[in-house]
Amino acid sequence: MTPDAPSPRDLHSLGRAVADALPAVEPARLARQRARLVAAAPAASRRVAPRVAAAVALAAAAGLAARFAARPAVRAPASLRAHVGPSPVAAGEWIAAADAPVTLRFSDGSSVSLAPGSHARVVSLDARGARVLLERGRAEAAVRHGADTRWVFSAGPYAVHVTGTSFALAWAPERSRFDLAMRDGSVTLRGPRCDEGISVRDRDEAHADLAAGTLTVGPLRTEVALGPVQQEPIPHGPVPQEPIPTTPRPVARARTLPPRPAAPVARAAHLPPPAPVAATIEAPAPDSASLLREADRLRLAGDPQRARELLIDVRGRFRASPDAARAAFTLGTLTLDSFHAPAEAARWFELCVREAPSSPLANAARGRRVEALHATPDGAAARDAAEDYLLHDGDGPFAPLARAILRR
Repeated sequence: MTPDAPSPRDLHSLGRAVADALPAVEPARLARQRARLVAAAPAASRRVAPRVAAAVALAAAAGLAARFAARPAVRAPASLRAHVGPSPVAAGEWIAAADAPVTLRFSDGSSVSLAPGSHARVVSLDARGARVLLERGRAEAAVRHGADTRWVFSAGPYAVHVTGTSFALAWAPERSRFDLAMRDGSVTLRGPRCDEGISVRDRDEAHADLAAGTLTVGPLRTEVALGPVQQEPIPHGPVPQEPIPTTPRPVARARTLPPRPAAPVARAAHLPPPAPVAATIEAPAPDSASLLREADRLRLAGDPQRARELLIDVRGRFRASPDAARAAFTLGTLTLDSFHAPAEAARWFELCVREAPSSPLANAARGRRVEALHATPDGAAARDAAEDYLLHDGDGPFAPLARAILRR
């Protein structure tokens, strides 16, 4: 090493100083600037003393740092905002249209209108668009097209990927029915029988019947028509303390007995006439255990709608009983496996755990809740459910799924 050459420690310090001075400079851009400096320097200057060369290099690096620092910082585009009327809507917030339509408006000019009886959730918002989950009912969407627009509408097991268009979307979980009607633009539909995605274009319609296993796509003939959206007694949003079904409870009907044969005519005058027999008797009301057994039979026999009605009846008649919690678990299983509505199924499983946290079904309900939320776009809720399950049953049958969710 010559007396005029900088020591390795000096060079190391110089490198650290340059790195600290240029935190935001891309390596490729810095390399191009360094190549230009070397090419522009005269040959004589390359023979200057090493200390002088190091000082020149440091001055050039400092100049580059000042140049890039003087540039205004590029801000990331702001996330979309959503509101219903004057009220803002946060990501994850649940929205219900009771007796009148509800319109959800976004800051980019897009809008989603929910028909009466519909339930939806804004899963996430970012600068490019939003993810909207239609839990049931009908929605009409008008998405503003942009250079980098990305929207996703989920309904049951289907996902509609949108860049800019208007369409009507409907999902009836109680009938396993999905409908899509395009007004303009095009979307990509993914789900059962179209896992890789199919394009549904302007003035086309798509209809899926999950019970029959069919999916049809063709020219638009009629608007999406489901008739009046049925109000289902499934708890949504914040789970109520005592969910009371809104459907009327079945009333035990009087059972008419067959007519009794006429008594023989008395031969002796002193015999009294036969006493009148009551024509009807009231059938005893079924107990909760028999209703649960009948619901299981109907569920396994392929009649989920009737099974669901009986389970709702159990929860209405026998509230705050162990059988009410069992009915909630079976409703979750039915809603997930037969009606393919995982978000609603997760709420039934949550009710089962809340009402009977020490019952043998509690851990099974926690595990099936993990499974249900894993099938929804709500990743945060799925992770919370996975952590809760592992806390209570770290070696249970749903533990591998829970750990896989937490590793993502």
